[in-house]
Amino acid sequence: MVTPNPASESSSGEGTINVPSHSLTKLICAVYLSPNSSDYNKFFDYLTSKVEHNLFLYPFAEVSILGDFNVHHHLWSSSPFTDYPGELAFNFAILHDLEQLMQHPTRNPDRLGDMPNILDLFLSPFCLCCYHIFVGLL
Repeated sequence: MVTPNPASESSSGEGTINVPSHSLTKLICAVYLSPNSSDYNKFFDYLTSKVEHNLFLYPFAEVSILGDFNVHHHLWSSSPFTDYPGELAFNFAILHDLEQLMQHPTRNPDRLGDMPNILDLFLSPFCLCCYHIFVGLL
């Protein structure tokens, strides 16, 4: 069960949450997938092998993966389409029972015709979807 900590909320809506956990080991992986990448299968195969290897070493660990994936999936972002890397990322999350926690755009348009969208993903086993996760420069 996740418990919001209202005493730590700021006026801008940022805050902390207490996440009780039965797992003693937490593995957090930060990744970057360049928008110029072309070998998406290799990237997600490598990521899968690393997750599986670490879960072999730490069978009760909780794995969270966050980063700039530069993928589009209509269920995760404001994008009206799903691209091939987005489908691979979605399948990767399902395979490892991970939830995408980002709910708001992490990329603002910098060209005419672009729309805000979610390129940064926070994949975690926690079901925190009802809580605001703040991403920005501190």
